[in-house]
Amino acid sequence: MHGGPQATLCSIRIRYWPINGRNIARSVVHECVTCFRYKPIVVQPILGNLPAERVEPTRAFSSCGIDFAGPFMIKTSVRRNAPLVKAYVCIFVCFSTKAVHMELVGDLSTPAFINALNRFF
Repeated sequence: MHGGPQATLCSIRIRYWPINGRNIARSVVHECVTCFRYKPIVVQPILGNLPAERVEPTRAFSSCGIDFAGPFMIKTSVRRNAPLVKAYVCIFVCFSTKAVHMELVGDLSTPAFINALNRFF
């Protein structure tokens, strides 16, 4: 592998003195497929601006996102043969502090969500 145009030119000049050697060494290193593969160009993605709610310091959960996770099968009691019931988790995430609050919800209906929202706020 080549160590760059200057190192390549120095190793050649030990035995030879090429005419226009610097340009030849630069073109050899530039066109070398092995050097191209081992030194890839890192591309930085262009990031968009974040909304003001996520950047400005505010009270926790003044601006938040809500999502549901599940279904989870949970037992209704600690007995061995207790029936399993389907349950969901309502997740509240604060946009400014990234704090997380979770509420257990029985189903995905609107009244169940409003009850979880009332318990949270």
